[in-house]
Amino acid sequence: MEELKSFREQNHTTETILDKINWKYYDIGNMGSDIAIVFLHGTIGNEEIFWIQMESLMSTYRIISFDLPPIIGVDALSQGIYEILSKFNVKRIVLIGTSFGGYLAQFFSFKYKEMVQKLVLSNTFKTTHLYNQKYKRLLMLEKLIPTFLIKRFMRKGLLSLEHERTRDYLLSQLKHQLTKKTLMARLKSFITDVELNNAPIDQVLIIETIKDPLVPEQLQDELKKAYPEASVKTFGKEANHFPYLTMGDDYTRTLIDFLEN
Repeated sequence: MEELKSFREQNHTTETILDKINWKYYDIGNMGSDIAIVFLHGTIGNEEIFWIQMESLMSTYRIISFDLPPIIGVDALSQGIYEILSKFNVKRIVLIGTSFGGYLAQFFSFKYKEMVQKLVLSNTFKTTHLYNQKYKRLLMLEKLIPTFLIKRFMRKGLLSLEHERTRDYLLSQLKHQLTKKTLMARLKSFITDVELNNAPIDQVLIIETIKDPLVPEQLQDELKKAYPEASVKTFGKEANHFPYLTMGDDYTRTLIDFLEN
């Protein structure tokens, strides 16, 4: 984790208040670039989780990576992201979203299509019917379930990760950074019966993992069916749900190839 420690020392987050909500994010890299890369993390992530990719790309591109605040709903989150980007005169972006962040990225790209030049959907989904079944009872009993039980449930899944760096990092995030309020807001933002509209973006890259433990094959197939013209990069089973950490260098090269071609 020395690489992450060095990244933290050399790069600092920015904070902005919108409608009494604190937004934290990185705004780093080549400020002279005419296009910004915007990262949206998954349910357990935060603004630094793409640090391997940010470190490699920041000499060429402006990088903006958000820590999604406890706002419920992809519409409200998208509006906040758009307002921050507009405030800093960001007009053209490559939007990269993973897991829940990929779901959010599709909504953002539909609503603000004039801003998004390219779209990367990583280990994500377009429909949520399988998650609705899995988490419906949890959301119904949210107020009755203490935080430690929710985290214990999620910790059990993370302990199965074989990649040591990824496992240790995510367990640390779960223990020290992720609050119940934030976690439940993120779950509620995609546990819904509403199906997203297809993002009307010409250049789309889908990144997936064989036997992704959090995105079943059925949801992977539905995503590819929704974007039949998209390029697809498939990582092996060992990449798990987090190829940007487990296969960091390969993941970065995949992004660079997509950005440059």
